[in-house]
Amino acid sequence: MRMRARLAVAGALLAQPALADCQCLGNGARYNEGDQVCLKLPTGPQLARCEKVLNNSSWKMLGSNCQLITRSEQSPKPSSQRAVKAVSGEPQSLTGRKPAASQGL
Repeated sequence: MRMRARLAVAGALLAQPALADCQCLGNGARYNEGDQVCLKLPTGPQLARCEKVLNNSSWKMLGSNCQLITRSEQSPKPSSQRAVKAVSGEPQSLTGRKPAASQGL
């Protein structure tokens, strides 16, 4: 009878979900598994992803400079560049054709 009780308690304990999720430490902060972060390293900033390797958290270096990636993704072309292009030379509509007034219609 005692053996069955012990097995029941052991089974209940093993059936519990894990209490801690996989997290990586970097730049003085914690990041969840799958997060991509620009890590500040002695060799310069590098893009890395938090992953689990053999039940331990680990950074996988993605091999690209994160400053170049984040700048190009986060900052679209300023609208002033588009406005300058439209103002310089002959006026153009949004379709790239000359407006009807300048075509003589």
